[in-house]
Amino acid sequence: MNRCYLAAVLLLATTAFSQIRENAARFVTWQPMDVSAFEDGYKRHLAWHRSASDPWTWYGWTIISGDRYGTFIDATMFHQWPDFDNPVKPAEDAADNAMNVFPHAQIRSVVSYEVMSPLTVFRPQDIESYPLMSFFTLRLRPGAESAFEHAAIGVMRSIGGPHAILRPVTGATDYLLLLPARNSIDLPENAEIFRRLVAAMPQDAVIDTRLELARFRRDMSYWPQS
Repeated sequence: MNRCYLAAVLLLATTAFSQIRENAARFVTWQPMDVSAFEDGYKRHLAWHRSASDPWTWYGWTIISGDRYGTFIDATMFHQWPDFDNPVKPAEDAADNAMNVFPHAQIRSVVSYEVMSPLTVFRPQDIESYPLMSFFTLRLRPGAESAFEHAAIGVMRSIGGPHAILRPVTGATDYLLLLPARNSIDLPENAEIFRRLVAAMPQDAVIDTRLELARFRRDMSYWPQS
C-alpha cells in the first residue's frame, strides 16, 4: 500500500469531517403514493423541524433513474453515533410525521451507515452545491467486506472530486458509493469509477449492483438556522 497516499487521504478525510468520529449517517427511503400531496406534507414536516429548532441538517433527493424511480430519499449526515440517541422531540416528530407525511407515502427502508473516512472526501457543500448525485450500491458475498475495502483504496486514490463510501451498519447489507455531479456530462465518469470499483473485486465477491441517479431537492431539505 502506498503509505504517502494513505496519509494524504487520512488528512483530507479529517478536513472533510470536522472530527473523524463524525462518520454516522442515516438514510430514509420513501415511496410516495400521491407525489404532490407527499411533497406538500413533507415540507410541512420540515417546517415543524424548523419550529422545533432541530440542530440536524436533512438532505433530500428524488431518484430520477433506476428501478426505484420516483422514490424520495432523505438523509442526515456528519454525525457522531451518540447523536442518534438524542433526536429533537421524538414524540412530537413522530406525531407530525403521522399527520403530514405518512398519509401520502410509505417508508421503504431506514438505513444507518458508517462513512468510511479514509476512503471519503465529502463535505456538506459537496451535497448542497451539486444538483445531481449518483447512488451506487454493492451487495457483497458475506466475508468479502475486507477485500472490498482494500480494493477501494486503490480505486479511490485516483478520484479528484468529492466522493463517499458508506459501510452499512443497520437496515441494509449493501455498501453505498456517493458521487456528486454538476450536470449530465459528469455521469459517464461516475459510472466508470463504479465499474472500476467492481472490477477490482474478486470475481465471486459481488452479488449484485445498482446504479441510480438522484436530483437534489433543495426545496425538500432543511438547514438549522445559524
